[in-house]
Amino acid sequence: MFEVSRAKKQILEKLVKRSWAPTDLARDLGKSPETVYNHLNDLAEMGVLEKSKEKAKTRPKTVYSIGEGFVQYLAVLPGQFMLRTVEINENKKVLLRIWAIPQERFHPYLEEIWRQVKKDGGIRSAAVYGSVARGTADEDSDIDLLLIVEDEAEERIRDDYESRVLETDEGSKLAMAKVFSRSDYIESRDSGSDFLERIQGDLHVLHDPERIL
Repeated sequence: MFEVSRAKKQILEKLVKRSWAPTDLARDLGKSPETVYNHLNDLAEMGVLEKSKEKAKTRPKTVYSIGEGFVQYLAVLPGQFMLRTVEINENKKVLLRIWAIPQERFHPYLEEIWRQVKKDGGIRSAAVYGSVARGTADEDSDIDLLLIVEDEAEERIRDDYESRVLETDEGSKLAMAKVFSRSDYIESRDSGSDFLERIQGDLHVLHDPERIL
């Protein structure tokens, strides 16, 4: 359990993207290396961050990462005050991402998508984008999906997911998937695809065990 100061928040916002060495992170944030190192060391001692060695030009350097991540929550209830930091597993991470989408009426459908894609061995990554991800969808909006799949499964998954009706206790919604084979996705991403760059800002990842997205 710890208080997230403004400086620690800035550091954690960087670390959710990738691991950092203290000097590189200090340079990026425009802060002194000593200040950043002290914050990183505090967080590591609390068990929030992980330290590891990474190859460098002359000698290995120490880098910090969030590892599997954590959740900190504050509960203020009649007769109860609780501030707690907890570790989370992959399933909880996905549910938190879904619940972070502003319009709750879409949550059951996104949970159903997640249940379906994680059971399909041909799907490597899945994410929602567009109006649902941004929280601007209307009642009749489709759910836009990005699916990264194994090359040999591309045709099957395109047939199954390009237009798929999702049924839940809440009703039904149409999901429309943009399907990329793994090789095509990597090529498009590395060549600066207009489509991928356009959706990057509102992409909500549902399934990505290999961290392709």
